[in-house]
Amino acid sequence: MYRNLTLSLLSLLVLNSSSLLAQCVDDLLINIEQTSHTIFFEAVFESVSPETELTYFWDLGDGTTSAIPQPVHTYDNAGSYEVCLSVTTIVNGENCMVESCETVVINFALPCSVTAAFEWIDAGDGEVVVQELCETNSFTSVTNIEWETSEGVQANGLQASMSFEDLTSPEVCLTVQAISQGNECTSVLCKTVELEIPEVNLTTEFVVKENDGCEFRLINITDENGFEEIAFEWIVEEQDVDYETQPLVQFAENGAHEVCLEAAVPWYGEVRTVVSCLELTSNCSEENDVMVANTFQEATQLVKEKQVSIHISNGNLVLKSFINEVETEAIQYRIYDLRGSLLKEGNVSQGDQIPLNGIDAQLILVEIVGSSFRQVEKIQLLN
Repeated sequence: MYRNLTLSLLSLLVLNSSSLLAQCVDDLLINIEQTSHTIFFEAVFESVSPETELTYFWDLGDGTTSAIPQPVHTYDNAGSYEVCLSVTTIVNGENCMVESCETVVINFALPCSVTAAFEWIDAGDGEVVVQELCETNSFTSVTNIEWETSEGVQANGLQASMSFEDLTSPEVCLTVQAISQGNECTSVLCKTVELEIPEVNLTTEFVVKENDGCEFRLINITDENGFEEIAFEWIVEEQDVDYETQPLVQFAENGAHEVCLEAAVPWYGEVRTVVSCLELTSNCSEENDVMVANTFQEATQLVKEKQVSIHISNGNLVLKSFINEVETEAIQYRIYDLRGSLLKEGNVSQGDQIPLNGIDAQLILVEIVGSSFRQVEKIQLLN
């Protein structure tokens, strides 16, 4: 019996001690320190026992809440905001809540601030990878990022891959649009990017199809590799020659001669040239070879103004005049091979056919001489 009484008294003392430790918050105030739009809040009240369990609830007036003793908050817009704090303790099993409110005044709206910046990486073959690095204040949100090249290519997003045709002075422009609670702002940055122009993936190539000592038939066998525009040109002993896919080249002197094939291609805004050369050795065995070669060279201009049409029909050489005056003229013809040997000669009238039987040559030189004109032309007999 005595023991039970002792326990009851002890329990009563513990309960009374707990009741004394738990207490309501008294004289609750809100301490405010303001820096521009940023407010530092602090709950101030009469000191309570360290054992008292406190619960905080802040309503910061713009829809933001907090449950810590000292919140820090930034207001986006100007205006007046009522800030309320409630502190709750538990006393004798029941909530004891105390509330206090204060008004916070924000005098001006937050500025919208954005500065465009970016870096780029050369990905090769005229491609560049750009990465946005714009700067904003903590109140500004980026709403749109646009890229545009000097060639009009556009893209959106933080990062973009962009290709250029002209690498001589490529430019990229970045436009960044941002907003800060209704205030919009834009920043634009343009800068030239330095990209390495790749080498032209093209090699000119040609071979000699026919060679009878004085004359060479060349063939352009260049693999064009999908290039849309290539301007070819033959260069014979440093002299430009009108381009043909399979030109005939005749040399007036024996010995070594340089022949080159040049290709000019548009390449990333520039024109790049590629040249390959061969050394050809002519060997015209007879003295007349030089005469025939010179005759042919002199005749190249005359042929452009030719007055007689020369063609092959059923193994015969057929001559036909272009102007009436020639029809009544006596026309003399001579046929040479390319080594200068005279194969056949005679006189011919309008529409006459000259038999070519017995001539064993793929190419012949036909000279036509009238009283008022002279014409020299190369004729191919066999394919």
